[in-house]
Amino acid sequence: MKCIVKKCGYHLEPAYEMDADALDTLRNGTMYKADFRKARNPLHNAKAFVLIKLIYDSQEKYQNIEDLRTELKLQCGSYTHHVRTTGEVIYIPKSWSFADMDQTEFEELYDRLIDVAIENWGLKEAVEFL
Repeated sequence: MKCIVKKCGYHLEPAYEMDADALDTLRNGTMYKADFRKARNPLHNAKAFVLIKLIYDSQEKYQNIEDLRTELKLQCGSYTHHVRTTGEVIYIPKSWSFADMDQTEFEELYDRLIDVAIENWGLKEAVEFL
């Protein structure tokens, strides 16, 4: 079960009604293991996709936005290395999904995306509005 909670003094409260419903399924007095991560901000995520769209609209190399996103992930350093049996090193872009990245990680990625937009795509003026 996943839900979003907020810290209130020395206890946690559900952030939204659906989170309250999820917490209601837990039994009082039972211990549960929790993994806390800062929840992603959907507005910040939307802002990143506006920037990606600006980059896409200002270029002609990539025929679809998904190919551009792959390139941006690589330019931002959001990838893992994989060594093939031939010894060749390839780069595999990481996922930027809500499930795979918390807000702290996303903020770092967004900052790199801003730098890439300015340095590699010449969008300094457009970035100032984001």
